[in-house]
Amino acid sequence: MDEELRAAMAGRGLGTPATRAQIIENLIGETYMLRDGKDLIPTAKALSLITLLRGLGTNELTSPELTGEWEYKLARSEEHTSEL
Repeated sequence: MDEELRAAMAGRGLGTPATRAQIIENLIGETYMLRDGKDLIPTAKALSLITLLRGLGTNELTSPELTGEWEYKLARSEEHTSEL
């Protein structure tokens, strides 16, 4: 992740460590990623999906910032719900 993206994501994390681990395992299980030691490598299937989504003009669906924003809004919603 480059520094600009890291700064943009500050305070808007991508789920809990357990959630991220499960997402990664699901992506590996569906052959969107391969594990190579500590590295995760996207497969041709993943790259094709990203190309398709971008070609359809849905770039935001390929953006980690969108997921981070959803996580942030969900956490805020949970905070407000617990205050009721």
